[in-house]
Amino acid sequence: MVWTMSEQIWFLPLTGEVVPEETEGAQLHEPLPGEQDQLPDHEWMPDELGVECLKLEGQIEAEAMKLHAVKIQHDRKVNALRSKRKTLEYFYWERLKRVVLQDTTGRKKKSADYTYFRAGFRKQQTLVEVHDEEKAIAWAREHCPEAVAIKMITKLDKRMLPKGAEVPGVVRRPREDKFFVDFPKEKK
Repeated sequence: MVWTMSEQIWFLPLTGEVVPEETEGAQLHEPLPGEQDQLPDHEWMPDELGVECLKLEGQIEAEAMKLHAVKIQHDRKVNALRSKRKTLEYFYWERLKRVVLQDTTGRKKKSADYTYFRAGFRKQQTLVEVHDEEKAIAWAREHCPEAVAIKMITKLDKRMLPKGAEVPGVVRRPREDKFFVDFPKEKK
């Protein structure tokens, strides 16, 4: 293509497609100096095109560095906000638990809806602590052999023990219901 100064060439930057006139999203092609001077391509194109591409690579790298810097600042801001949230939880969660407990006492439902969140208590399974593995394994072999997992070493599978059974060497401690606060999530 030979460039003439009176001619304007419009192109779409996303596709590289040349369009006959200015349209939405189109950019004006700015010719390189050698093209403007109407020199033969072999006299100007390799050097001028190389310089222009290097300039653009530098700009691309600069934009990437800016984006990286913004991401670092974003991560710092998010971490600061998370830290502030943990501080709020530290100072107010126990008091909020009491409010939720008061709002859910006597109700079948163990959660309460508030303007910005739902909070409540989730049942937790009883914690099974094995203090004397040998006694517990001996009992389990006799009463519920499926609770004994034999690998390289004999080990008790606490999940398989019958609930409520008195097992020598095992202490069952009920756990408190787990407190939660759920904020609504945006649907995607």
